[in-house]
Amino acid sequence: MRLEYAVLALVFAGALAAAEDIQAGDSTGEMSPYECVRYVGYDPDSFIYVYQRGHGSGWVESARTVAHRKGIIVIPVDSGLLTDGEVKLLQCFFGRYGRENLEFFKAPRVLCPRTGLVSEVYRGGTPPMGRLRVLASRCR
Repeated sequence: MRLEYAVLALVFAGALAAAEDIQAGDSTGEMSPYECVRYVGYDPDSFIYVYQRGHGSGWVESARTVAHRKGIIVIPVDSGLLTDGEVKLLQCFFGRYGRENLEFFKAPRVLCPRTGLVSEVYRGGTPPMGRLRVLASRCR
């Protein structure tokens, strides 16, 4: 019985340390993107559509349509106007937020908490709507 408590204490200590890393702005702790997204208060069974004005902003409604058809939730994030919660959300994928970390500002992209997938929407010559469908399917 004591061994079980010791194991639980170690698991809890590891999760607590990773959570403290995220609160401090570093997601390189031991949490997976799925666990991290859930921890910061978002639905980890969703996909995240990152865009900026002029860079994918015209595809937000398309991302919502694709999500609805695939039966998955989409979280649109304007990386040019990040809220504190959205910064924490993106830290689950890209680490510490700051001007030197350009990953936060690349758009448009799809992020999948379930699989850890990070992929650009404009890639490979596929039209954005088709690419959104494929990426949403990979997030389920």
